[in-house]
Amino acid sequence: MEVNDEKPSVLLNEYNISQSHSNGPAAPSQPFNVRDFRKKFKIVIVRNENYEMEFDLIGIHPFLANTFRRLMLSDVPSMAIEKVYINNNTSIIQDEVLAHRLGLIPLKANPTLFEYKTDANAESSENDTLEYELKIKCSYNKESNKKDSSRAEDIYKNNNVYSKHIKWVPVGSQKERFRESEVGPIDADILIAKMRPGHELDLKLVAVKGCGRDHAKFSPVATAFYRLLPDIKIVREVEGEAAYRLQNCFSPGVIAVRQEKNGKKIAVVNSSRYDTCSRNIFHHEDLKDAVVMSKIQDHFIFSIESVGAMQPEVIFKEAVKILRSTISRPDMSQAIKIISNLAVPHYTKYGIIRHLCFNKELVKSTSLTPGPDFLLQNLKNASSPKTVLKLVNEHYNILNSKHIMQALRSLFDLQKDRSSEVSAKDIIRHPDFERICRKLKSQSGVIELNETIEALKIVSYVGVPSNSTIVQVLLQLIRQNINSLNLPHIMFLDFLLQHFKSSPLVDALKIALPIVFEIQLPIKMDREDASHLAEYLHFASKTRLGDATIDTIVKALYNLNEQFDAKTARSIIWSICDMEPNDVFEPLINKAVNDLIVNIDNVPYSDLETTLGKMVRMYSKRYPFYYNEVFADTCANYIIDHDLGFENATHLLRKLGRVTHINKYLLDYVSKKAQEDHSCVEYADAVMIYSIAISTSLCNYRPVHWENLKSLIIKKKSLASTDRRQIIWIRFAASLCLLDIYKIDVLTKALNPGYLDSLFKKGYMSDFENYFTIWYSIKLNRPELCDILPDKFNPEKVIHNMRDIPDFPLEASLQKGLGAEQYVTTNLVSKKGYIVDHAILFRKGGYPVAINNEEKPRFVEDIETNADNELLLIMALRPIHYTINTKVLKESMSLAIKILEMDGHSVLPINLEAWESLSEFEKIPYLMQQIRSKLDSDILISESEGVV
Repeated sequence: MEVNDEKPSVLLNEYNISQSHSNGPAAPSQPFNVRDFRKKFKIVIVRNENYEMEFDLIGIHPFLANTFRRLMLSDVPSMAIEKVYINNNTSIIQDEVLAHRLGLIPLKANPTLFEYKTDANAESSENDTLEYELKIKCSYNKESNKKDSSRAEDIYKNNNVYSKHIKWVPVGSQKERFRESEVGPIDADILIAKMRPGHELDLKLVAVKGCGRDHAKFSPVATAFYRLLPDIKIVREVEGEAAYRLQNCFSPGVIAVRQEKNGKKIAVVNSSRYDTCSRNIFHHEDLKDAVVMSKIQDHFIFSIESVGAMQPEVIFKEAVKILRSTISRPDMSQAIKIISNLAVPHYTKYGIIRHLCFNKELVKSTSLTPGPDFLLQNLKNASSPKTVLKLVNEHYNILNSKHIMQALRSLFDLQKDRSSEVSAKDIIRHPDFERICRKLKSQSGVIELNETIEALKIVSYVGVPSNSTIVQVLLQLIRQNINSLNLPHIMFLDFLLQHFKSSPLVDALKIALPIVFEIQLPIKMDREDASHLAEYLHFASKTRLGDATIDTIVKALYNLNEQFDAKTARSIIWSICDMEPNDVFEPLINKAVNDLIVNIDNVPYSDLETTLGKMVRMYSKRYPFYYNEVFADTCANYIIDHDLGFENATHLLRKLGRVTHINKYLLDYVSKKAQEDHSCVEYADAVMIYSIAISTSLCNYRPVHWENLKSLIIKKKSLASTDRRQIIWIRFAASLCLLDIYKIDVLTKALNPGYLDSLFKKGYMSDFENYFTIWYSIKLNRPELCDILPDKFNPEKVIHNMRDIPDFPLEASLQKGLGAEQYVTTNLVSKKGYIVDHAILFRKGGYPVAINNEEKPRFVEDIETNADNELLLIMALRPIHYTINTKVLKESMSLAIKILEMDGHSVLPINLEAWESLSEFEKIPYLMQQIRSKLDSDILISESEGVV
């Protein structure tokens, strides 16, 4: 910055200093003048980071600058551990030393939310105390796989005690008011002690509000200092080698060497701000007269480094508030008037005033022990909204920001507890509530950011419109301080704004909050707290965060060396299921599901059912990890063990049926319940019957008392009377047919031509399979019902709508095993509607022969055979054709094989998943062995390919 010669400055000589201009308005030799101060004073913020801030105070008197520095060090309050109750300490650290170290651990707690404890021996309360516990024991790590290591971290558990092991113990209603991340240690990795097996700590810690003048642990700053702005002037030209010597006499960046147009290199002042004023220039006789060094006496460069509880700018603001409250006291104001009239030099007056400002008893009487605020207590203890509003009306002229916030809190608590007879609408219309809002608007500039958010929450809860003036003012305050928001603030505000009507400001904040969250996350996220990380993941699932941000949260959760509790595990699973599927979630969701299973007794069944439903909905061939067999069976066992009844069991059957999971015990449980009480089925809705039919028809297992359950379903009327989106009617009808249950109303609905036409246009293979199941079940078992089968959708006609199979994994191995390509015909369809992957014709002796059709046959029935040949049809069955957990062939596929074999062909189903899991050298022999077993004949295997 340029320095005006008229500004007061002090010259730096070789061995001393001398005054240059001392008549400026802020010179130490001049008396303080308020008018000049207002005209000249300004603040320039140079750098403002999370914990550090550098700014300039310009046009200010030195005694004021020093006052701010001392106030920040000694009088801005913070929370710190005051007492340590030691139940057990077998570590090598003495009790006194341990307590001292704990007291110096900085805490995140916002001191403005707590009161001073007036009497050290008084009983603690939730308003003036925070309590913590530190319980940890060192032991040998029996699970370590580094037994030979000499590192303590490898052979011991809890050998290092860190600040992250300090756990908050809420007092009273603190759990509702604070999060642990808001009151815990600022840094999680502060080393407290080192321990060895047998060492144990069991401590209770009590934190109170205090200031640095009582003990350094209460000081909110690590450092707070200032220096005068240096002013460097080059008074004559310095060029060439001398210019470089001159440059080296000063701190880097202060002097630059500039090349002129004529090629001459001269020294110029680049930035004198960061010079340390070392006076090295006076060591050079030829240079010391080329430079004049000075410092501007009314330009202070302040540097503040916070310990983390408060941001640097907040600390400075608090110092200003303390100074203002101190000098505004009547006794202090009177003292200043008396001192100003004393016949002593003005700098002596400054010293006296400064002494009074920092007098311990005066400061304590000013800020530490204020008299009781009866109005505040009355607002806090109000039993009804009418009482709150009456107090506001009677004391409106003396209401301050604390009174307004307490009035709002009381209204909120009374409405939330539903202990009020006054509705929210009546409160909004009340003239005294309007006065609260007006006062809040006028006080908005002095309330803290936490209080701004709280006020916004309360006014929105009682129904103040989002386009009202007070809401817009609060939103503007949040917008201005958006970079100061912590992660919980951002998540809560985003939730709050979802209930606001659209407006430019609301929409802008909705866009900005996720962006600020992504910026703040790597810096501010608590990597050691699983519940907070789970909340971050939940926020990510509800907003459009970048993949990198989501990946950061997922990795932090997965890398936690602790078991998730039930609530956290459930939250993680729900959040993952609410996002687009991604392979990055697999390790975390597996861990969360396993931990949820461990804590299954702490989970309500409704949460279990929702969790399973979300996972089932996300399951697909591309993302199979959303299915967890153990968890599905655990849910089934939970219903059985807790005897949750027929309805819950059938709901679970529907979810399991979607992924073809079979649990025989759950089927037995449902059947037993129907046996015990027939009304379970009689009054069950269609979805319940659908769930039972789907699960029972998946395989050939029939539960106990099946005949009773079957007869109850047969007697059930009007299953198809209502449309239920949960029911796929063609699957319902097919499942009933497989169970030998033919409900005319369900069949009629499933075989409706319009319904079938819309299904077949979609081309899903499962719909075709279900249709063929219905068709052939009726043809084989209930020919008297053939009239309801639509001729338009004869299987021979329907197959033309079916999609072709894109790949045939068995083809190459079959060709190699049999010795030639012409022996294997691929991609066939039976006119009965079933896809056949391969057909092979064998003559007597097990020799394969080529199919002699002039053109490659499309249908199995078109293959020309004679009496001496045997046609083998091979079906490569995918995982979808089997139950997902027991790997049993589904009933519908068993029926398909039976239909094909009725034409005299041999059908060989090959489990494609099992075959692909074999080693390459095992695949061909496996196929040949399966063919040999099916035909009961020796098969000639090609030797030309070297297959043994």
